[in-house]
Amino acid sequence: MNNTQNENATYTLTDALGKIISHGSQPLGKGVSVITIDLKNAARGVYLFSVGIGSTRVLKKIVY
Repeated sequence: MNNTQNENATYTLTDALGKIISHGSQPLGKGVSVITIDLKNAARGVYLFSVGIGSTRVLKKIVY
């Protein structure tokens, strides 16, 4: 995400059935930031990763 100021981002990782695999919040600095999610113990499949800052939300599909 590209932030215009320092803010907290909230994120949720769900499987294809909607079960929450991981969620939380992370402080992001001004500019481009990266949120890393560890999938090494996750089953192979399709996941949805949602991250939001304020009223902005981004949803990405992850195929693992």
